[in-house]
Amino acid sequence: MLTDCLRELTSLAGENLSMLRRVCFGILGVLTMSVDLAFYLLLVSNHSTPATAHVLSFFAATAFFYLLILRRTLEKSQQRASIQSTWRRHGSFLAVALTAMFLRGGVLATFTELLGVQSAILPAIAVSAIINYLGCAFFVFPLAEKGSHRDLRWKVLALAVIGYTFLLRLSYLGATDLLPQEAYYWNYAQHLSNGYLDHPPMVAWVIWLGTVLLGDTEMGVRLGAFVAWIVTAFFCFRLTRDLFDPSTALRALLLLAILPFFFSTGMVMTPDAPIVACWAGLLYFLERSLIGGSRSAWWGAGVCAGLGMLSKYTIALLAPAILLFLLIDRQSRRWFLKPELYAALVLAILFFAPVIIWNAEHQWASFVFQGSRRFSDSLSFTFPELVGSVLLLLTPTGALAALVALYPKTEAKQEGIDIPPGRRKRLFVSLFTLFPLLFFVAFSLVRTAKLNWTGPLWLGLIPLMAWQMVPHETRRPGRLFKFLQRAWTPTLLLFILLFGLLLHFWALGLPGVSYPKGADVSLLFGWRDLARKIDRIDKEIQISKGIKPLVVGMDKCYITSELIFYRNKQGGGKEKKELLSYTTGRHLFGMDSLMYRYWFPESRINQFRNENSILILVTRELHELNNDLISSSGWKMDKLQDLGLKRDGMAVGHYYYVLARPK
Repeated sequence: MLTDCLRELTSLAGENLSMLRRVCFGILGVLTMSVDLAFYLLLVSNHSTPATAHVLSFFAATAFFYLLILRRTLEKSQQRASIQSTWRRHGSFLAVALTAMFLRGGVLATFTELLGVQSAILPAIAVSAIINYLGCAFFVFPLAEKGSHRDLRWKVLALAVIGYTFLLRLSYLGATDLLPQEAYYWNYAQHLSNGYLDHPPMVAWVIWLGTVLLGDTEMGVRLGAFVAWIVTAFFCFRLTRDLFDPSTALRALLLLAILPFFFSTGMVMTPDAPIVACWAGLLYFLERSLIGGSRSAWWGAGVCAGLGMLSKYTIALLAPAILLFLLIDRQSRRWFLKPELYAALVLAILFFAPVIIWNAEHQWASFVFQGSRRFSDSLSFTFPELVGSVLLLLTPTGALAALVALYPKTEAKQEGIDIPPGRRKRLFVSLFTLFPLLFFVAFSLVRTAKLNWTGPLWLGLIPLMAWQMVPHETRRPGRLFKFLQRAWTPTLLLFILLFGLLLHFWALGLPGVSYPKGADVSLLFGWRDLARKIDRIDKEIQISKGIKPLVVGMDKCYITSELIFYRNKQGGGKEKKELLSYTTGRHLFGMDSLMYRYWFPESRINQFRNENSILILVTRELHELNNDLISSSGWKMDKLQDLGLKRDGMAVGHYYYVLARPK
């Protein structure tokens, strides 16, 4: 199906681009790129930041292209009755230009470290030129919507969005600072184990493999997330194709590309990345076995379930859903008498065995942390926050589409025709979505539910959401369905631009736009500068005192993790072992620091309880410097010092440090 679609697109592109040749698009495009390059080099030579130089040079070249080439073409095309209105063409051109600029920002940021500031603009200009060229061909100057061209519109849109978001994630994969959670999980990989306090070990194993291939870099850490999205897309496509058809499967990939939760899990390395891939695989193999009747698919289900439990415990919520389906669906009850069902269960347990063994050796610490501890927390009503998280993870359009998929309107059914994909398949996708969802809803009524918890469960509904995106002959759409079908196009455009804007701002900033103030926002920026300043303080103490200080992050785990990663990266990895040995968490003073309590045990702490020891306490919140706890632990603090952090000369936040010595 994809091969045929690409063949049609190639033919269509040839027809569209022949029109562009009539305005000498190719020759004048080269001239436009020359203007872009010259203006960028001029700005950089006058000490502009790469972000400022690339944005200004891009818009200068775009204005040149528009004024000398495109405007006349738009005016002439207005006379053709079958072509879109001029204002819509202008809007399409602006949208294409913005997507090109955001993508080239990621390319520029990635290649700057490899080629330098001046040479990195060359691949960036090439990429933006290609995006502009194809964007103009397919979206600014589409042919009149006749015959197969009209039927091909959604294919063009789907492939364009999937391809663009794929390149967008890839270009920014190593261009943005690690999130604190990512840096913490990178530290997991420096202490490989079969289990950890707050998560199973899969995220550590995946990061370890990525950094073996690409080094201790942002791209090395995130490589596993990128690959996990590809795996998720593969299983989601196969599942949707089996439930519906290849066309719907392509739209399912479109949803995976644009819904915020799935976009982020394809770029940010947290346990959500592997759990989503395993969840998608488990749904596919369960559908093949329960609906398709495949006996061998149970082996795949067992593998995916076991790997999923190594990724995140929440995949266990599918186990009761499987049991319910077997009990409700008459045709599936025969599996109770088949060995494959029990073989899959045994296989999943075997994969999960390392985590069980680790917990048995550590007083069941991880099971307690993720299980009984959460249920023993104080009562908290967080259902509104759960609803808000769904709107954020799926977009309002996606959330409404999910609701409609779960509860289709009776009036939409035509007499004698069941709404696809049929009763058993609809029971399958509904049950494997509703059971985890109802669990989280019930939990949010009495305890605190986290933002990302519901993310993976929406994989079960994506096939139905994809199917209802376009009109079908088998149903008479009501107002709500028509509204959804119209709403998807602006939603796709809005979030493509939003993703590009946010990633560009995160990696390079925007000219004239200051960084937001606030403790939470400061977690995104400034880690490199903080690592440089703490490293300088560390070196000064070693030179002046002849003592190697112990650096202590005073939040739960973020500061410690980021300092180890970025000090290691700035030092070229030469001092990794020393950094791991001389950087730790606040458990020294009786406070929680998650896994650092295991990685830096009491025996190691005692080595620093002598009169010559010096601690560098680093914090972003002054209340974290609890003087009573620090004093009762046998330490006294010196004067508090401010660490104003900057990136490209702009303030990004404030951190503080204080030296502590034994009493």
